[in-house]
Amino acid sequence: MPDAASPDLTALWREFAALDRHGRLARRPDFRFDPDFYGGRNPDIAGEKDPAARARHYADVGAAKGRHPTLYHETRAEAQGVDRAVAFLVREPRLKAAVEAKVPGAAELAFELMALGDPVDKAVADFSVHHYRTVSSDLPAASDIALFLHYMKAGYREGRPVLATLRRNVHPGARAFDPARRTVIVATHEFSATGAPLVALDLATGAAERCNVVVMGLRAKSGALIARFAEVAVSVIVTERPFEEWPFFDPCPLDAADVAILNSVECFPFVKALVARRIPFVSYVHEFTNYTLPAYKAVVTALYAERVLFSSETVRRSWAGVLADADFDVAADSAIVPQAELIPGAVPAADYRAARTRLSALLGTEVGDRRVVYGAGEVHWRKGTDIFAMLAAQGRRTDPDTLFVWIGDGLDHEDFHIGVWVEKHLSDGAVNDPAGNLFHLPAGPYYRDVCRAADVLFLASRLDPLPNVVFDAVALGCAVVLFEGASGFDDARYRGEPAMWRVPFGDLAAAGEAVARSPAKTLRDGAFAVRPEAAARCEAAASTAAAPGVPDLFARVVEPSPPAAAEEDEGAAAGDYDVGILYGPGDPPALRARERRAIWRHGRRAIWPSRAAAERAVAASDNWVHRTLRLAPYGETDAEDDPPPYSVHVHAHYTDGFAEDLAGFAAWRHAARVVATTDTEAKAAEIAAAGRNGGVAIETRVVANRGRDVLPFLELFDGSEDDNALWCHVHLKKSVGLGPTSPGAVWRAFLMRILLGGPERLSTALALIRAPEAGLVGAFDPYVMGWTGSRRLLAPLQARLDGWEADGGRRPLPDHPLLFPVGDMFWVKAGVVNAMRRLFGADYPWPGEPLPGDGTVYHLIERLWPTAAALAGRDSVFVDKPDERRV
Repeated sequence: MPDAASPDLTALWREFAALDRHGRLARRPDFRFDPDFYGGRNPDIAGEKDPAARARHYADVGAAKGRHPTLYHETRAEAQGVDRAVAFLVREPRLKAAVEAKVPGAAELAFELMALGDPVDKAVADFSVHHYRTVSSDLPAASDIALFLHYMKAGYREGRPVLATLRRNVHPGARAFDPARRTVIVATHEFSATGAPLVALDLATGAAERCNVVVMGLRAKSGALIARFAEVAVSVIVTERPFEEWPFFDPCPLDAADVAILNSVECFPFVKALVARRIPFVSYVHEFTNYTLPAYKAVVTALYAERVLFSSETVRRSWAGVLADADFDVAADSAIVPQAELIPGAVPAADYRAARTRLSALLGTEVGDRRVVYGAGEVHWRKGTDIFAMLAAQGRRTDPDTLFVWIGDGLDHEDFHIGVWVEKHLSDGAVNDPAGNLFHLPAGPYYRDVCRAADVLFLASRLDPLPNVVFDAVALGCAVVLFEGASGFDDARYRGEPAMWRVPFGDLAAAGEAVARSPAKTLRDGAFAVRPEAAARCEAAASTAAAPGVPDLFARVVEPSPPAAAEEDEGAAAGDYDVGILYGPGDPPALRARERRAIWRHGRRAIWPSRAAAERAVAASDNWVHRTLRLAPYGETDAEDDPPPYSVHVHAHYTDGFAEDLAGFAAWRHAARVVATTDTEAKAAEIAAAGRNGGVAIETRVVANRGRDVLPFLELFDGSEDDNALWCHVHLKKSVGLGPTSPGAVWRAFLMRILLGGPERLSTALALIRAPEAGLVGAFDPYVMGWTGSRRLLAPLQARLDGWEADGGRRPLPDHPLLFPVGDMFWVKAGVVNAMRRLFGADYPWPGEPLPGDGTVYHLIERLWPTAAALAGRDSVFVDKPDERRV
């Protein structure tokens, strides 16, 4: 009998093992012996199926021989720390108490219950084998029991995430869930007390007045704001994997969500979860696309949000290319919503003097009546901490009485990328020397004292959307010196504010002059400000009020036209191509169909519904390039039917799979000429040997590793070729394909099949390129790709196009290319190649490796092949094969 302080372990076993979907309790009434495990491990009893007979064998034979009666005993003998892992996971109160009290058998019971798998594991412990599978991408094929044992033997020691991690990242809120209210998810990328998370807090605070609020964040980071979010929320959840972990959260109130607000483009991981559950969302964007990397964060935001709201017009302008590529309706689906109003204020005289006294103590030098210039934010290149230090260095010569104070965290003298170099700026500026003029304070509760005491905020940021520090500075009576073109304060609504002094970007001399000319705070009507005549409020009078603009921020983001529920007709056409952007081949087809419908419901462009839809888009354009685009269905011809002479170029920086290519496509064997370029003699010899073995004569050329696959191809031509000569260009470049869901090997197979055909027959692409009017033939890709990062190069290219002919006629590039040979593999006539060469000229300064993943001249050329064909007076044809797997 168990003593009064100990639970009945056998009764607990029977209570929870009864939940086992496989009914193992009937064969195993006691957790201390597992007849199926014992029989599987011991051949001398395996033939005996009766559980009781196996138990007797263990008692009579096995125990004396040291055999293990259960998986727990075997695992404990093989690995250290099993009991610690069990104690970490167990959560059922009676069982947890027994494990913590080290009741004999309690750890074994907990282990054996978890080993039963779903749903028993998550009922008794902070472990779910299904959850562990979703967060262990390196163990995709492991069985349930193998996953459980992996955690016990290795995962616990490695600190891998489990339900314990997830559940401990769910923080109860102070507000009760009210089923009569709407439920809003407010998402933030982190919980630090910095710009964007503070805006998210404002949103949650406003939403809580009329809605249930669930706050979700990707990272706790410092976690400084979690408690403040909890004050206005039903629940606060931290997860880096919202799509994967959503099913493991308490369904109420998440499944009651009516709408979500994603505050920051960095919240893009939530999109996958929201689209899957048909929860409409608004994205509130504060980031320039210049530093929003990888670029697909912005693409995903533009494709699926009901509306995208920008903190400033300047930020929205930086998104123009992303929005154009997505065919996003800027007028209907976006708006400018600053997170606050810019209201000049003042500081009561007593507070001003107290702040100067405190600042003197913080700096270790007497501030007195000296001019104080401050900068604020994380120590970072983007924030311009180095520029601030350089202005201080300049000020030592031009205005030695002025003090420069930077307040913010992030200075790490061991960080090679930023900290080492900023430390150099600061140390050479004698930072924090009481006799000097440059000081650095970590972020702290004295931030507002710095603002009150200072005269000028120098916003040294290289790019900063609409930083809260400017609103704070102006409200506390400071002037602001800032660079033109570097922040949302370039917007017209702020241009008339006299407290703002704009200087040319990067011009330190002009910044120094503006600091010197800007007024210091002066006393009037008992308060200090640089514009005492215009101060709309005094801090003392507004001490109980919310920050300007905050009370209605939620209303301005959501309520003017609340997003409708993302209802979907599951019977509506899902298109001809089963591809997705959010969801890959391993996800259910229904999710890929759902995301395609979501894109099309918004009227946006990322995946073609059909060949006919692409043809309609081409026909609707009057651009001179688009007028030369055509589509055609895939077909095949007999390789023996006297094909025209043609050449094939393959660039083989990687030689993997080349021999299989030669065997897999008859087009190699029937080519009049095959030229292979690569970057080493060893690779050239390997390629030539593969050709000999495959019966294909290959001309190899060793070239510099420059220009990806396209420059070696262009350099085969010198202008002497017949313009009608036919070439096929392919490559063996390794690529991840289009985003995270598209494996490159599958994509390449898709292109090769459409362009070359099969092992015995040829693609009709060859017949199409042979036609007199054709200059380019490529595969029709179901993904709609825009200019993407190459858009940054269009302006200088447009100048080259406008000078193409002596008449100077304008040839405007289209705002969207619509169709081009995605993947840079195609059939082409030599005249088109020569047009491309002429477009760039013989002396073009081609960049070398390594190169970015997008936005280089080579990515631009990929998109320009139809333009080159049009310049050569030829059409471009794209071959559609909807039954060929693309991803």
